[in-house]
Amino acid sequence: MEELAKEFSIVLIKRKGKFGLGTAYIAGFRRALELNFDLILSMDADFSHQPRSIPDLVEASKIFDVVLGSRYISGGGNNMGGFRLPLSIGANFMAAKLLGIKVNDLTTGFRCYRSGVLRGVGFEWF
Repeated sequence: MEELAKEFSIVLIKRKGKFGLGTAYIAGFRRALELNFDLILSMDADFSHQPRSIPDLVEASKIFDVVLGSRYISGGGNNMGGFRLPLSIGANFMAAKLLGIKVNDLTTGFRCYRSGVLRGVGFEWF
């Protein structure tokens, strides 16, 4: 992992144990904010999100404060097999309808944030 981090200029955070995905996001967001990055991108490491789509998220962030990448669009990519894909699509559809949100993939971890959005979250509570 260290070699990939060096090759692609990735800030690698090593934690002393597994504390869950949410705390990993918070640790990454905090580090990115400490380093004063303008854009902060999150994505899964299992290639359910296509790295080739990163430039598209960055480009869209010139207009939007938060950009979501979807696994459910052509070229979006996912590695869910069996019943997981239809279950995920169905759950996202229902949640979007119930919440009145026009997003296809509410549970995506493939996101690009402007730093100001994350500064407003108040991670001191976590």
